[in-house]
Amino acid sequence: MTSVIFDPNARAEFLSSVQYYENCQSGLGRRFRLVVESAVQDITKTPFRYRVLHTPFRRYLLQKFPYARRTLGTPFTFTDLKL
Repeated sequence: MTSVIFDPNARAEFLSSVQYYENCQSGLGRRFRLVVESAVQDITKTPFRYRVLHTPFRRYLLQKFPYARRTLGTPFTFTDLKL
C-alpha cells in the first residue's frame, strides 16, 4: 500500500479540526477523523479519479462534512501522497 506523508501544517490543521468537531458534539470529532482516513485511502487507491482543481492539484470533497479548506478539503498533489 502507498504510504502517505502529510505536511506538518496539514496535520496540525487536521488535528485542530478533529478537536473543533469534537467540541461541537461528542463523538463528531471521531466521525470526522474516520471520514478523512477513508478519503486518504480512496485517494491512494485511485488518485487520478478526482477532478483537477488547478494543475497540479486535484480535489476530493469529504462526505457528510462541509470541509473544503486548502489542505484537508482536499486539494492534493502526488508529491503530497509520496507515490
